[in-house]
Amino acid sequence: MKKCLTILAIGLFTLPTYAQRTQEVVTAELAFAQHALDHSVRQAFIQYADSQGVVFGGGKVRKALRMFTAMPESPISLLWHPAFSGMAKSGELGFTTGPYTSQAHAPLPDTSITAGHYSTIWYKNKAGQWKFLLDIGINYPTSLYKQQELYQASNERLVPSSHAVLGQVMDTNALAPEMVFIRKFQSEGLSVYRQVIMPETWFNIEGQQPVTHVEDVEKDLSRIPGTLRFKPIAGGMSESRDFAYVYGTVTNEGKQEFYLRVWVHTSLGWKLLLQTLRS
Repeated sequence: MKKCLTILAIGLFTLPTYAQRTQEVVTAELAFAQHALDHSVRQAFIQYADSQGVVFGGGKVRKALRMFTAMPESPISLLWHPAFSGMAKSGELGFTTGPYTSQAHAPLPDTSITAGHYSTIWYKNKAGQWKFLLDIGINYPTSLYKQQELYQASNERLVPSSHAVLGQVMDTNALAPEMVFIRKFQSEGLSVYRQVIMPETWFNIEGQQPVTHVEDVEKDLSRIPGTLRFKPIAGGMSESRDFAYVYGTVTNEGKQEFYLRVWVHTSLGWKLLLQTLRS
């Protein structure tokens, strides 16, 4: 099991300092997953959740510590590992996403129950501990748990955001690039995605396996309903002002679910690195 959770086929590093920093968020995710195996899913979430960390369940945003502290232990095992990660240049904010699978040990040993992809936003607190701020997942039929290896997005192209973004004033708020995107999505539809995707862009969409790389993302845009309506709830930005995440509700034909987007700032403006849609 440990071998499965330590798949670290890491490439495209340009600087040792970057490699070391991005490895921190991967190491945190692997430790989180291993804690769930060695102890329990409940204890792992309690151990690694930030005091403000959130998860999503029952149509609600829930405080992770409160939810898992009140939850009884479960006989179900949850296995996961990171397949894609990224981090701000300042080194205190990052994400991982990767395949997960849940298994029941009784009455049918090691029977797979669900499979999908998780996405986690990680934050390094003042004590130097990595804690998750957000954990969200999507489901799809066939597990990729033993099939995906790790790719880490380089942050060498990231630059601080400080001035106007698509006509907006000082862009130090995580919601600024998100609100610009939402307004353009409402007026221009799916074509706005082509303005913000980049070579490493990764899409997690409910019911289907992840779509990676810009060519495949562009081909897959037709699967995203143009009638979606996004409403941000909260988010955060790195100290280096080059990495932001936003989560909120997404509504389609009266059904409400949740979404997550990770934005990175380059010389070409804000670009979408990760999107998770539970709609």
